[in-house]
Parts: sequence; structure tokens; C-alpha cells
Amino acid sequence: MNKYHFLSIDDIEYELGERLSPFELNKIRGAYEIAEAAHQNHRMVDKSPYFYHLTRVVGILIRELHISDPDLIITTLLHDSHKTGEEITIEIVDFNFGPYVSLLIENFREDRETLEMNPEELDFDIKDKIRNPGDDYLIIRMAETVDRFRSMDFNPMYNPINLILETSKKYFALIESCATKELLYLLNEIKKERNKIIG
Repeated sequence: MNKYHFLSIDDIEYELGERLSPFELNKIRGAYEIAEAAHQNHRMVDKSPYFYHLTRVVGILIRELHISDPDLIITTLLHDSHKTGEEITIEIVDFNFGPYVSLLIENFREDRETLEMNPEELDFDIKDKIRNPGDDYLIIRMAETVDRFRSMDFNPMYNPINLILETSKKYFALIESCATKELLYLLNEIKKERNKIIG
């Protein structure tokens, strides 16, 4: 995949148009516009716009995992917005996108280490117990990792080997122990990309 490629909001709406309501598509458009504005001055290590990375992760969810859940797509677009210096508070997220999105984003902000290491131990106070916030968090985190691995560059300022080794140590056993097909797919993709780089 071309690391400079990105999905426009029209691309996303085209992909999801038959699966979601106009109301849900409009919420995704709102999140897209907020994220695009918030990250307009941020770059990846290779100098490509950080926002492109977020849209590619959305593409992985939609095209490869066949996920059309608007909450996961919105969370993917907004989960790093707190790093931008913009005033995108959790209250604003909750008001505009609902409690599940704000719950996931809050965990990206506050409880990252706890959730990454022990996602099943967090006490999620949500009414919809069918969802698994730990799995949803890891799906977004691992889809993000797939895109980072696919887009890696070696340069004097950045050596991806440490990221590859850290990811292997931190996530592989955790994901292999679960039965979520989306996570197992992402793990396989990460391993394929790792093997291209380090053999």
C-alpha cells in the first residue's frame, strides 16, 4: 500500500453507503472533519500527513475486516486528537458521538497501559454488554500497527526494528490467546509485514 495514500470522506461514504444510515454517515463525516482539522500540522516520521495514516486505518477496518460499526470508525479517526493541542474534550466527544466512542477514546487517553496489558480486567460501565471494549480497543490499535508496519521507512532518525520487537513482545501472546477473528487477521498481517523487514 502506498504510504501517502489516504481515504477521502467520499471514499469512506462510498464504501459504507449501503451499510449505514444517512445519520450514521453524517456522524462519521463530522469526526472526519474534526480529525482532519486537528491533525493538519502533524506528520509521520516519513513526513507524510498523520491524518492520512488515520484514514488508512479506517480503510483497514472497512475493507479488510469488513467493519461498518460507526463507533469504531469514529474512534479510529478521533483517538489521537487529544495530542494535537486542540480543545477536543471527552465531553465534546460524548455529546457529539455518544458514550461508547467517548469510553474508547478515554481509554486511549488515560488507561492505555492498563488496557493494552489486561483488557479483560477493566471495568467498563456500559449498557451494551454485547460489545467488548477491550477487543474494540485492540482492533483499532492493531489496525493502526498494521498500517505503521506497511508504511515503515528506515532513515537515520528512525529505526523500526525496536517497534517491531516491542510490538511482538507486547501483543502477540495476548492476541493469540483470544478467538476474535478480526484480531487474528490483524496479527497475521503484522507478522507478514514484520517478516518482510526482519525475516
